[in-house]
Amino acid sequence: DDGLNRIVTKKLLERLGCQVTTVSSGYECLGAISGSGGNSFKILMLDIHMPEMDGFEVAARIRKFNGPNWPLIIALIANAEEQVKDRCMLAGMNGVIQKPILLHQIADELRTVLHRAGEKL
Repeated sequence: DDGLNRIVTKKLLERLGCQVTTVSSGYECLGAISGSGGNSFKILMLDIHMPEMDGFEVAARIRKFNGPNWPLIIALIANAEEQVKDRCMLAGMNGVIQKPILLHQIADELRTVLHRAGEKL
């Protein structure tokens, strides 16, 4: 997402007690994951409209190499159409949050996605 939205989302996640790493592109995201050995990121929040590589492609690449359930991926979308949400799930994402992002939306979706995976917030 753009710089301001990344900062706001980071602050909201930190208020929930999350440790947050931000990146500005799909390639940076893949680099951060591969540089961590794939183990240090429990959840990724991906904007579906990123420069160079969109969130759908990033999710598909992560799923190709890391399997279907790790890390958990939540899409950040501006469009609430069901076809966009369906495409997120088909790309291997575990949840969706519609912008503008509010603290309770993040908390609710994190709880839902983590619960499905047998984890806790």
